[in-house]
Amino acid sequence: MITTGVLSGAEAVFFDAGMTLLAPAKPILDVYLGAADLVGAEMDRVAFQHHYQTLWKRVTEDFRSAHHELETSDALERDAWRRFTLEVAR
Repeated sequence: MITTGVLSGAEAVFFDAGMTLLAPAKPILDVYLGAADLVGAEMDRVAFQHHYQTLWKRVTEDFRSAHHELETSDALERDAWRRFTLEVAR
């Protein structure tokens, strides 16, 4: 909860999940590898990075071709992220 009044008078608030406006505190790759380490999965950093980049490209291309009119919704975004994170975990 914001109690300092920092946003008082704000006309818009932007949320960003794609590193457009904000950068993560640590690289996304490190977040995924850290999570894998927590569950005991041994990952080769270079192989995982290649897998991640290939997967990201495929998922974004699939999403664009399925939604060529650039339509989106909370449900579509949730589903795309769910599919992406499931594939990353595999």
